[in-house]
Amino acid sequence: MKSITKRRAGRVVGPLLAVASLAAGSVAMASPAFAVTFIGQNQPTVVQAVQGQTTTLNWTYKNTGGAGNVPASGATITFNAPAGTTFPAQSTVPWYYSDDGTTFSQVQAPWALNGCTVGGGGTTLSCNAVDTAGNWSWTSGRIERFTPQVNVSPTAAPGTQSAAASMQYTDPASGTNYTINNGTLDVNVVSKMESEAPAVNPANTIAPTQTGDVGATVENAWGTPATGNVTVYLTAPANSTFTSNQVWGTDIIQGVPSAGSSPRFTNCTLSNGNKNMTCNGNITIPAAGNGQRSAVKFTTPVAVDPSAAQNTLYSNGDFNMTNSPGNNNTIKGGRTNLQYKTPVIAAVPMINEQVGAAAAGIIGAAGLAAGGTFLYRRRNRNQTA
Repeated sequence: MKSITKRRAGRVVGPLLAVASLAAGSVAMASPAFAVTFIGQNQPTVVQAVQGQTTTLNWTYKNTGGAGNVPASGATITFNAPAGTTFPAQSTVPWYYSDDGTTFSQVQAPWALNGCTVGGGGTTLSCNAVDTAGNWSWTSGRIERFTPQVNVSPTAAPGTQSAAASMQYTDPASGTNYTINNGTLDVNVVSKMESEAPAVNPANTIAPTQTGDVGATVENAWGTPATGNVTVYLTAPANSTFTSNQVWGTDIIQGVPSAGSSPRFTNCTLSNGNKNMTCNGNITIPAAGNGQRSAVKFTTPVAVDPSAAQNTLYSNGDFNMTNSPGNNNTIKGGRTNLQYKTPVIAAVPMINEQVGAAAAGIIGAAGLAAGGTFLYRRRNRNQTA
C-alpha cells in the first residue's frame, strides 16, 4: 500500500482505513482488516451574509478518531442551500484543511472538489471529491472544510439558517458504502446595509421668469457609507425647464450640513426641450453616527416660465433613481417628485372711475386751498410797482 505523504506533507499517517459516517461523536467500526475507527464530528461554522449578496459558506467536519480511507474517485459531496439562499453555477468548490482548527490551508492538486452541478432550481449542489494520484486518508484530528458559494435573496428573512451537507463514498479496501450525513451549511442573514429611497426636497419659492433649485435627498441610516453606480431620470415640474446638465450635492454628515455643494452628476443628457435630464455616475452617501443619519441633498436649477400661476405649488416633477448594480453596492433606488412653488405677486391698486373723479376733485380743492395763496403770493412778488 503506497504512502502519499510526499504529495501533501502531514496529510496521511498510518494505513488507509475505512470512513464511516454517523452522528457527531459516534464511533464507526473500521473494516475488519484494521482496528482503528473514524469518528466524525460536525463543526458548525456560521457565516454572516447580507441580503441580496453572494457569499461563501463553510461545511467544516473533523475526524476525532482514527484515519479513514477515501477512494481516489467516486466520492461525492452534496450541499443543500439554507433557506433564503440558492447555489449559483460553480464547477469547483474550494477545499481547505486544518490540524488546529484555526489555520486553514487550501488543498492543492492532486486533490480537488470538482465536476459540481446545481440541481433543484439552485437548492442543491453536488461535487466530486477526487485525488488523481490515488486513494487518500482523512487523518486523525484533521479538519476538512468545503466552501461553496450561495446567492442570498434580497428578501431572505434575517436570522440563522442551516441546511444539510453530506458525503458518500465507497471504502476502496472493503468495498463498503459509507455516508457522512450530519454535516451542515450555516448562515446568518442580516439586512442589507443600503441607503434609503430618495425623498423630495422641500419646495423652494421661485417667481416666474426666475431660476431656483429643485431636488431630492438620499439618507443613510447605517454606520458604513452607502456607495454605488446609479442612473437618475429627472423630469422638470410643470412650467419649468432645466438650466444645467449637472446635479449638485450637499453632504449632511450625522445631521450637520457641510458648507457648500459640489457636482455629483456631470455631463447629464438634456432632452425634450430641457424638460428631461438623464444622469449616470458613482455616488456615496456618508455613514451615519452618533444616533444621527447622514445624507446627500441633490439639487439642480430650473427656470420658471413667465406663464406660471402665482401662489401655486408645482409638484409633478420626477426624480427616479435606479438601484446600484452588483452584490456589494448599497445604493437603494426609488422614485419621488420634484417641486417648487410660486410666490404671491402684489397687485397694482385699481381705482373706480367715479370714485377716482371724486377723489381727484377733493384733492384738487385741497390743492387750490393750499396753493392759491402760494400762487397769489408769487404773483404779488412778481408785480411791478
